[in-house]
Amino acid sequence: MFQVSKDKDHSTVNSSITKVKNRTILHGDVLEKLKEIPDESIDCVITSPPYWGLRDYGVDGQMGLEPDFFDYLSKLREIMRELKRIMKITGTCWVNIADTYFQKKTGSEPAAGLHGEECDCATCKARGKVKIINPIKRVEYNSKCGIPSRFLVQCLDDGWICRNDIIWYKPNSMPDSVRSKFPACYEPIFFLVKSNEYYCDTSKIEVKSKTKIFETKRQKDVFEIPIKRFEGFHMATFPEELPLKIMSVCTKFGDLVLDPFFGSGTVGECAEKMGLRWIGIELNQDYIDFAKKRLYPYMNERLQN
Repeated sequence: MFQVSKDKDHSTVNSSITKVKNRTILHGDVLEKLKEIPDESIDCVITSPPYWGLRDYGVDGQMGLEPDFFDYLSKLREIMRELKRIMKITGTCWVNIADTYFQKKTGSEPAAGLHGEECDCATCKARGKVKIINPIKRVEYNSKCGIPSRFLVQCLDDGWICRNDIIWYKPNSMPDSVRSKFPACYEPIFFLVKSNEYYCDTSKIEVKSKTKIFETKRQKDVFEIPIKRFEGFHMATFPEELPLKIMSVCTKFGDLVLDPFFGSGTVGECAEKMGLRWIGIELNQDYIDFAKKRLYPYMNERLQN
């Protein structure tokens, strides 16, 4: 029921570019795998790329451990150009990306909790190996790097239209012991389109009003969504409420959704629940195996095509 496409040589990629189907998880480098997806075939992109200098996913070729965050941003720019190519004129792209404080040495948090403490797979073995990078100085020490802002400017320079920079407010955000700054409790989500012909109807979702005049009101550009740990996968996973909220306003039944950093498969599961088709891209085979097990109960044969 699932299809997993592995790395191929250039000639094979060209011959299979129109064969990407619903419930396909493309295994390999995100930039290379995006080239297998045909032009203007995706209705909605919902994703969160690995944050720079914060986490080790235990696999060669991963993003986020570049010594120079300019290199990280450069690859993101190439990825966004490919996403723009494969998105329909009516499509929307939602990117959650957070910032990093610049330090002389940056230790990336190891992957944790995928299969349990006793698992000896490559990913879980990497949990005890915290990679340390010596970053190239681009900003002053202890300063935010400004990665989300730099990312957005790149997108605007490449012709993307930014409809919102949404604040994802996390009321149960992680505690911060540093007393010389305020604890972080939000991350940005950029709502991007390639054309003003895009589909989005925000009237489909309403929130409870805190006043007595109206019972409900329109959703504003602050999404208050608590962090939720996914059982058995204690990594950087979306809470389901986030992609479900996005899909409810910008997709129609049967649309095709892509997450180019598929991870544990949250976007795929939400797509199944919404009656949508989906494609994922993931570098780590262990995560693909995990996502396949997670998504198996949600298979909807009427959408298999």
